[in-house]
Amino acid sequence: MPKSNRPRFDLNAEAHIEAVQNQADNVLWADLTQWLCSTPTSRHSRSSNPLLNALSPPPAPRPAFLLSRITSYARTLYVAEGDLYEQSAQTETWLRKLAQRIVRRALDTVTAVERHGNQADLTLKYHGLTDARIRKAVSDVLNDLIDKRMTPALQPINPPETISPSRPKVFAPMPSEGPTEKSPIRKAVVEPILEEKGWSILDWANEANVAHATTMDYLQGKTKPYRSTRLKLAKALGVPIEKLPR
Repeated sequence: MPKSNRPRFDLNAEAHIEAVQNQADNVLWADLTQWLCSTPTSRHSRSSNPLLNALSPPPAPRPAFLLSRITSYARTLYVAEGDLYEQSAQTETWLRKLAQRIVRRALDTVTAVERHGNQADLTLKYHGLTDARIRKAVSDVLNDLIDKRMTPALQPINPPETISPSRPKVFAPMPSEGPTEKSPIRKAVVEPILEEKGWSILDWANEANVAHATTMDYLQGKTKPYRSTRLKLAKALGVPIEKLPR
């Protein structure tokens, strides 16, 4: 990939991005394949008895639901890579290019599921999904995330005349100082809530708008997140930040 398309990462960061991408691909594939539907033509061809066809009505189209799963997928990919971009003069350009790659990846995944379904006379188009509709939904979500990321840098309020210290990288968790026994305490609070909501750790990360590794490392006691990150995690769970173990 050309250097101008994104910043340069070390192997650990590349491995993290790749792992999140693969997991997100698998989740989206599973979500979409279960909503493949037969076309009216194929349903009619399977039974020439109008009464039998009437007893098995097709499911209601779910375009909004499927678009929500696709945009959630796109958000996961954006957070996994975009949160690693440090603020610079090139950040917005890199983020816009990242958004373009994610749109293409989402469309490619939907196309692959559609081809898989066509082998059994099944389709996602029954739900009214089109490339244009998917592209717009995903682009709107990603552009909104980028605008929120870049707005503070583009519109500073009363900047001081003196040189201010560098802004802390709030997206990076603070590493713990050696072995920790925090994991059992954190899991005792978080896991019952996840189970009650029917969420996976990835679902929690998506709801909190953080990287999957952030929630995983928190539960395993590997990191001590900044307060801003803990606030996102707690808000996603629906609990006060004070109840989420440090």
